[in-house]
Amino acid sequence: QYSHYSHSDDLTAKRVVHAEVKHQLKQVRYKARNFLLTGIVNQGPILASEIRIPTIKVLSRLLWRHFMSSTGESNQE
Repeated sequence: QYSHYSHSDDLTAKRVVHAEVKHQLKQVRYKARNFLLTGIVNQGPILASEIRIPTIKVLSRLLWRHFMSSTGESNQE
């Protein structure tokens, strides 16, 4: 059966979705940056040898918990 939506409607819908995805990614990027910088900036003056950089697995879990804290979702280990 032929859809009553036109090609221009489809393109408009795609543009709306792309704009929203771009907006959400921008928000996540800034939230991740702020989360990471908070741990660095709040430590004050420290020696380079004292800086503890987490592994990507640990960092991913920390970011996941931070992002999901407001949604009530959890990351099962």
